[in-house]
Amino acid sequence: MNTFVASLDINCEETALQSVIQKTCSECPTIAVKTAVVPECDQTFSVTFSSSSESITSRAEAVFRFLLPANAITNRFAPNSQQSLDSLSKYCSDNEYANNSFELITKAFNEYKPEEICVAFNGGKDCTALLHIVYSIFVAKYPNNSLNTFYISIPESFPSLENFVRQSVRRYNLNLISYSDSDFKKSMQKLKNETKIKAILMGTRASDLPKHVVLNEFQMTDEGWPQFMRISPLLKWSYSQIWAFIRDNHVLYCSLYDRGYTSIGSTKNTAPNPLLKFVLRNGETFYMPAFMLTNEDHERKGRTQ
Repeated sequence: MNTFVASLDINCEETALQSVIQKTCSECPTIAVKTAVVPECDQTFSVTFSSSSESITSRAEAVFRFLLPANAITNRFAPNSQQSLDSLSKYCSDNEYANNSFELITKAFNEYKPEEICVAFNGGKDCTALLHIVYSIFVAKYPNNSLNTFYISIPESFPSLENFVRQSVRRYNLNLISYSDSDFKKSMQKLKNETKIKAILMGTRASDLPKHVVLNEFQMTDEGWPQFMRISPLLKWSYSQIWAFIRDNHVLYCSLYDRGYTSIGSTKNTAPNPLLKFVLRNGETFYMPAFMLTNEDHERKGRTQ
């Protein structure tokens, strides 16, 4: 008989964790659950769900993720650990789309000095996947340097998204270049004036663009804008490929995606995707994780703009 397993590392107070586990088991009474303390990791626990039914295990994981405190999921292995690097290497060798992006990013670092290149990072799923690949290449080439990241804090940003950005800065040892000007063009000009940055790695996918817009993987910014080389390694990736990469490599991501958000803007224009809405046994509403969205055409269904 097959056993379907979902394992997660959680960093939160034990009483809060036990409450979430209890509620999850109430929703999925046939699920088996094991918890263990992760050695040498403060207040970190390993939680494993298992069942002979894949759907029950998936449902238990979805409910558990939804009920957890914001950004409580962690990974005992740092992104520069051998385990993480080996996982990424194997994934790229097995998946051509990821390998192509790896090679493109490697080319970028051969063309630009470390102080001349940065990653545009706002905490979203696409740039989170990009950051993980870029970091693995950067840390191998420049083990004593910090990777530059460019972040614009927007008005009405989700607090949990801001928190995730700060967590990522620590986790990947990033040099965060942050601006709070809501005018994107002005922030780009500040980046031009105040740094040596010449190229920006972006998590843009072709499906993000209007149909009439054509973007190449290496392309300068438009006329009238501060001039940077825009590098888009994920341009040909799909929504499902983003999530396959994130999940298979255990990349940490913002917990909003575990609460039904599939595309994140500001608190004023973003809501959970209604296609992921579900009702628990006790009548409460919950939302399945973003990676469970089956129709990629509805990625932005929770967005008003």
